[in-house]
Order: sequence, then structure tokens, then C-alpha cells
Amino acid sequence: MNWDMVTTPQWEDRPGIGTKVDAHSFQISRESKHKEQAYLAIEYLTASKEAQTNFSRSGWISVLKDPEIINQLSADNPVMKGKNMVKAISLKPAPNLIFHEYENLVVPKLLNVVKQMVVEKVDINTALRTNQEELTKDIKARMKK
Repeated sequence: MNWDMVTTPQWEDRPGIGTKVDAHSFQISRESKHKEQAYLAIEYLTASKEAQTNFSRSGWISVLKDPEIINQLSADNPVMKGKNMVKAISLKPAPNLIFHEYENLVVPKLLNVVKQMVVEKVDINTALRTNQEELTKDIKARMKK
């Protein structure tokens, strides 16, 4: 196939800004008996040129701003050979979303709407209405705290 890479579309009023970052993270469990060793492993994986180069070569965008690492993006993937990978990641990431204080109440209700429609065969209007009623009750209860 004859194709190449380009940036994501941009808003007219936000030139040079791409989409938000799809970040992956390393975490240390509270129950870990080896927190210091885990921290050192994470430090190596996120800060060492060697590890970040390996990540970049396999298609992960490096957290380091080193052009030598960035230019190796997807180098180990034969499908990407000759593709302009650096162009695809050249935009500045959009700012992180700011979540609303009731976000953790809303998202499960939206997922429940989908579950009701797909699994329980409830019509969309009924699913939306019942979840809206439950959500309103949950928010009012939270506001009283």
C-alpha cells in the first residue's frame, strides 16, 4: 500500500495543538514489599536513554525530548519503514482534561445505560431516564455531605 503518516486534524483556533496524550503509567502497589526496587525499575524505564530508545523503536512515544530517540519511533516495525512517524507526533499535546467533582458518579451511569440497552434490551429513552433519576438522587446526596 502507498501511504504515509500525518498529524491529527487541528482546530482552526488551536493551530499546532493535537489530541490529548494517551498516557500509560507505572505504579507501585501499596502492598509491595519491594517499593524501593520497583521505584528504581520505573526510574530506569522512564529516564534511561536505552530503555526509552527500545520503547520508541517498538512504537511507544518517548517521554524524553531527545531527537535521537524520537527519530527511531517504530523503527523495528517493518510496516512503518520509510513512514514519516515524527510528523505524526509533531503537534503539541492538548491539555489534560479537568474532571468534574461528580465525574465518578456520571461515568458508571452512562456505562449502565449501554449495559441496559445491549444486555437487558431496555429502550434508550427508558435507560437514559432511569439513570438520570438515579444520578440526580446520587448528586443530591453527595451535595448534602
